Formats: sequence, structure tokens, C-alpha cells
Amino acid sequence: MKQLERRGLPFAAIIATVLFWGLSYISTKSLLETMTPFQIAACRYTLTVIILGGIGLGMRWLKPLPLRELPRLILAAFIGIGVYFVCENSGLKLTTAGMGSLIIATIPVLNTMVTAFWMKKPTSRTVWTGVLLSVAGVFIILRGGADFSFQSFWGNLLVLGAALSWVAYTLLNQPLTRAYDVFSLNAYQSVVGTIFLTALAWTEGAAMPRLTAEIAANLVFLALCCSALGFFFYNYALRHLGSTVVTTFINFIPVVGVLGGVFILGERLGIFQILGGIIIVTGVFLVSMGENRGRG
Repeated sequence: MKQLERRGLPFAAIIATVLFWGLSYISTKSLLETMTPFQIAACRYTLTVIILGGIGLGMRWLKPLPLRELPRLILAAFIGIGVYFVCENSGLKLTTAGMGSLIIATIPVLNTMVTAFWMKKPTSRTVWTGVLLSVAGVFIILRGGADFSFQSFWGNLLVLGAALSWVAYTLLNQPLTRAYDVFSLNAYQSVVGTIFLTALAWTEGAAMPRLTAEIAANLVFLALCCSALGFFFYNYALRHLGSTVVTTFINFIPVVGVLGGVFILGERLGIFQILGGIIIVTGVFLVSMGENRGRG
């Protein structure tokens, strides 16, 4: 039993995380048929706050943060939740779930580029090879698009903006995650993100659709599985398996996203998307493995 808990449960946790996060694009794409991008983000994070707040208060996990950290917390939440989901959901309305997941998969690559240039971090040849491959893959996808249209190009560009906003969020959030309780930090930032997204959805003036079983199921899946449980499972697996194993699994998220788009939504993949996707995934693997060797 102890062996199962030590190895089996962490592996189950990271596999569940990969499935949750990979299928999140499918769920969002389905909701976009009846809801606006801002409505989806606002409803998702309202439910997330309710879930995290209930768990935090019930388990007494919520801990106070110093008021001096409030400006950084708010700015990070605005960028990492507000800007991220505005760009991602708006982009997914114009492009496919598969292409969106592939572009979001370049976040580790973008983060490496930013830290290498801005923070002057030493970077190996393996990592730079991965960076160049991923950039080439994104270029191929952006040029080809899902249906070779300007709409797809603009959608892919918005999703790329989401990826860049997550890099900025990560850099802003690092000092906070090192110094304070991660659960509390995530809960408080979710509240800030919810306020911004709700205000944005309200100013949009679009009527909310009638709540159906499909809409409710997708929203609960995004809030409970992708935001609340996914975050918990990811950190649990990271603690027990280490960054090398976890990163290797996380690299399969775009594969789940693409396959889900094809088999669940019936999306079609052209030669440019297949080629660009293979190049991106290969590049991300090289960056991840190179970064992990560097830590070792």
C-alpha cells in the first residue's frame, strides 16, 4: 500500500492532470458555440473561487498574505488569469482546439527565451535547438492556419498572446510562490481574476444562454477538474516524482488536445498543422530535457 501511494498515486495524478488540461481546449471550444469567451472565463473562475474557497475554509488551508504583496498579487492575477483567458478563449473561437493546445505548449520554450535574454541565464545547445524548432513549428502553424484563413491566423496569434501572458505571470509570481502558501495564493489570485473577468463579461452586454446539462458539465469540468483538481494533482505529482518526470508527462498535453479535437470535435488536420505540431512537440521535449539536465 505504501508503495502504491509512493509511486502509483503520483503517476495517476499526473496522468489525470494531462488528460484534464489537454481536454480543457475541447470543453472551451464546445462552450464557445453558445457562450462568449468572456462569459466562459468568468463562469469558470466564479466556480473555481467557490470550490477553492469552500475547500480552504473547510480545511482551514487559507492563510493571510502581507498587504505589501497585494500590488504584485493583483498584477500577476490580472495577467495570468485575466489577460490569459481573454486571449485563449477569444483565440479558440477563431482557431481549432488542437492548434490552440499546440501553441500553448510552447510556454516552456517562451519562458526559456525570456529568461535567457532578459535574465542572462546560461542556456545549453540542446535547449537552443529546441527553442529554434518550436519557433519554426509555431511559424508553420501561423502561416498555414487551421483552414488557411486570416481568421485562423488571428486566432492562433491570440493564443500565442495567452502563452506570452503566462510567461509574464510566471515571472511575476515566482517571488510569491517561493515565500507564501501556494494554495492560498492561488485562491486569492482566482478572486482577483474572477472580478476582472466578470466585469469584462458584464460590459460586453451579451445575454447568458439558457443553462443546459452540456453547458453545466463543461463549466464544472473546467472549474473543478482543470482549475482546482488539476492544480492540486500537478503539485502532488511534482512533489513525489520530481520535475523531470512531471515535465515529460506535461509535454503530452498538446497531443491530448489535438487527438481530442480530431475524435471529439471532428477537427481536421492539414499537412502544415501535422508538421508544425510534430516540430513544436519535439522542440518542447528538447527544451524540457535540457533544462532538467541543467538543474541536475
